[in-house]
Amino acid sequence: MLDAIFGRLTWDSIILVQAVEEPNINTFITASAAAMMPVGGVMIVALLTWMKWWKPLFEWLTSVDHKKIGTMYIIFAVIMLFRGVVEGMLMRANQAVGLNGGFLSSDHFNQLFTTHGTNMIFFVAMPFLFGLINIVVPLQIGARDVAFPRLNQISLGLTAAGGFLFMISLMVGEFSTGGWTGYPSFTGRLVNPGVGPDYYILAIAISGIGSTLTGVNFSVTIYKLRTAGMSFMRMPLFTWTALCTSILLIFAMPPLTACCAMLGLDRFLGFHFLRTTWAGI
Repeated sequence: MLDAIFGRLTWDSIILVQAVEEPNINTFITASAAAMMPVGGVMIVALLTWMKWWKPLFEWLTSVDHKKIGTMYIIFAVIMLFRGVVEGMLMRANQAVGLNGGFLSSDHFNQLFTTHGTNMIFFVAMPFLFGLINIVVPLQIGARDVAFPRLNQISLGLTAAGGFLFMISLMVGEFSTGGWTGYPSFTGRLVNPGVGPDYYILAIAISGIGSTLTGVNFSVTIYKLRTAGMSFMRMPLFTWTALCTSILLIFAMPPLTACCAMLGLDRFLGFHFLRTTWAGI
């Protein structure tokens, strides 16, 4: 029963346990990052309780106002940006002192490279852009809100859920070492059998669904909710950019999500959708 729930995730996969069993510079860095997660969570809960912000927070999280949702997208992107900056600084510092191999192991450097690229694309750049579009486009085209306000809230929740899984990888297990593009065979079960790629697959798949719904929402909003007299040739340039971005999301994210599902089935259930083995294995 536990194997069906946790899969390859074991007690030894917890970063703090690894730091105790194998103390070195790499486990010290990862354990420090892992320790910041519960410490930061306790500090946030204490701040919300002290300032009595629980009710306003609940109102914001349940709001379908496009301006509030856009603001939460941007806040989420800024929070994830801090992680991306720290990871980038670690990689650059390792390269700066890397004449004798650096202070990071090759495996740890590959994890940082993968998580940094994944984070900056899927959980910083895209949410920040979604936030700007949410705030600006309805105002520019004269709409009261987006076409599907509740779907807009669900899309934010899916993106945040993917980011939460992404952050959990700091505490439990190692992240993928297959690069932020996640190409097989680098992320296949035989080449990379640990729990790391599982976080990558789940985080990208969940956030990919949210991004697809966001693209549909924005495109329908621009097509159907323009104010009277605003033809396509009279739309602001930012709205045109948002429309092109939305169309790209509709065409690009479903195949990416489907590939994540196929890779997940290859890893979890032994399917053979993708070539996930090296020649000769």
